[in-house]
Amino acid sequence: MDTTWWRARTRVASCIIVALAVIAGAATPARAQDADSDARIRDLERKHEELMQVLEAQQRRIDELEADRGADSPDPSGPRDDRDPTGADGEAAGTAPDAEASPDRRRLTGDLDPDAEPEEGSFADRVGDWLDLGTYVSWNELTAGESRFKIYGMIRLDMAWSDSQFNDTLVPFFVKSEDQNNAGGAKKDDADFTMHVRLTRLGLDFTGPEIEMLGSPDLTGKIEIDFFNKNNAFGAAESRAGVRIRHGYLRLQWGDFGVLAGQTYQIIAPLYPSVNSELPQWGAGNLGDRAPQLRFEYTPKVGSGKLTLTTGIVLTSAVDNEDQDGDGFRDGEQSGVPSVEGRAAYAFPIFDGQHIVVGAWGHFGREQTEDFFATERDFNSIAYGIDVTIPIYEDVVWVKGELFAGENLDDVRGGILQGANLVTGDEIRSRGGFVELGVKPASWLKIYAGYSRDDPDDSDLNVGDRSNNEVIWGAIVTSFGPLSIGTEYLYWETDFEGFGPGRANRAKIWIAYKF
Repeated sequence: MDTTWWRARTRVASCIIVALAVIAGAATPARAQDADSDARIRDLERKHEELMQVLEAQQRRIDELEADRGADSPDPSGPRDDRDPTGADGEAAGTAPDAEASPDRRRLTGDLDPDAEPEEGSFADRVGDWLDLGTYVSWNELTAGESRFKIYGMIRLDMAWSDSQFNDTLVPFFVKSEDQNNAGGAKKDDADFTMHVRLTRLGLDFTGPEIEMLGSPDLTGKIEIDFFNKNNAFGAAESRAGVRIRHGYLRLQWGDFGVLAGQTYQIIAPLYPSVNSELPQWGAGNLGDRAPQLRFEYTPKVGSGKLTLTTGIVLTSAVDNEDQDGDGFRDGEQSGVPSVEGRAAYAFPIFDGQHIVVGAWGHFGREQTEDFFATERDFNSIAYGIDVTIPIYEDVVWVKGELFAGENLDDVRGGILQGANLVTGDEIRSRGGFVELGVKPASWLKIYAGYSRDDPDDSDLNVGDRSNNEVIWGAIVTSFGPLSIGTEYLYWETDFEGFGPGRANRAKIWIAYKF
């Protein structure tokens, strides 16, 4: 142990405490003759005396450790703390160890007797905990009033290369047609490369106080941001990525019944593939996105499993931001009603700790324009589908997937992001889904293989519209504590009404550190 360092810290702490006491005493107006002045001064003197006792006890303990140093001296070239920096459960460094795991905890915080415990909750006890050499401050846990907050996040770099041109290098959801007769197409085998840190994120989970007037529900919530807003004040420069809100909600939970208010993932289509994290197969077989909502959930135990019933209202046009007639109002808001969504699911055990989950869900929304398109100005958005998760062998092999069908699906990321045909006035119908197999041969290794498809009805399309989108992929993710490295390969083909397709091979590597 470096006792010189501890002596210095003790002296600095003593000086700070004395200075604070002097400042606090000086701050009390001498001319104030109220009865509280003497009481405050006596309280400061008492606290100062307690702190000096703490520091004296620490110094005595340091002297004892120094005397024993010759009998048990660590290698001076070794680390100060040789514990696993990620902790036994893989949590990031900086998490406070369990109090019971620190044998010296509070041994240095006694008062007159160096082996005695101070009164729990006393001023000396709190400061002693702060100075305890066996304890780290858990900076990711904060308090404000009666609320507790926990900080988490991820630093991530993504690098992607494609041998043909997508609609966008950052958010790919279809390959441009390579038919030279298509004016909106691209040159054949026109490669591109990009790298970004936009998926770096920062989050805050919170737990609120007990509210007896509401029946004492569990009050929790989340605020989470990343940097994937391309429409920011600095433009689209990659070194000027804009802040984007991902989640911002609170939840009230009374046993099996809960209410969520804020923005998070939509109720429908709850599963996500493991690849293309910038736009997780949206427009290519996966539905759902994040949107403002008010939802209600009931999760009773039924038989050996659990039933989940969820319903709620969601802001229409929150995802596609659609304003077809250009009047400055989003079409979903102009309809005067929110979207309605619901899901019923049942999870029942199959292995120890593993469950088969089967869900069915639906969505209904309405968009309205001031102008008529053909003979229509009201457009319905309808989606329905199922989701299934099956553990094939414990937590080592599993499969998951979704199937969907509906019309005017661009606000829920379907129809290859095509909603209504403004030439005919008809909603574009589409169907699709995805399936993914996961294998975990080792605790640090996961392997994925999957397929997805979004197939709009050709009869609802105009020449040049996207008529089919198919993707086959494989991915490998290696994890070393908080550090993960992933590699992905996707073969992508997009068909167009009246023109030749676009085909692309896309390879990607990402590196992420979670805390």
